[in-house]
Amino acid sequence: MININNKIEILKRNLEEIDKGLGLIDFQNFDNQLIQINQKINSVKNLRTELLKNYDRIELKKFNNNLNEKTKQIQFKFDNLIKEYKSLVFDISSKLIQVENKKKLVNYLR
Repeated sequence: MININNKIEILKRNLEEIDKGLGLIDFQNFDNQLIQINQKINSVKNLRTELLKNYDRIELKKFNNNLNEKTKQIQFKFDNLIKEYKSLVFDISSKLIQVENKKKLVNYLR
């Protein structure tokens, strides 16, 4: 039982680090943070697979509530991050279209 508790604690720590990493993402560190987050996600997946392989699901269900809540928070942060960056890309593309239209208008007026 001690071993399962240790692994669950490692899992919780990794989920906390993923959550924290998502909060730290900005334009300057996006690539580096995403690489680190992806590594932590892979670690969580591997640990989850190991737990499912070595322990009974009923035994693992005891820990499910805390982990489930944290994974939902992480998913929510990912969704918000994606929406934010999509909005930014849309804004930039619309500005580029406006600039291109102004260029065409200037060339037409010549």
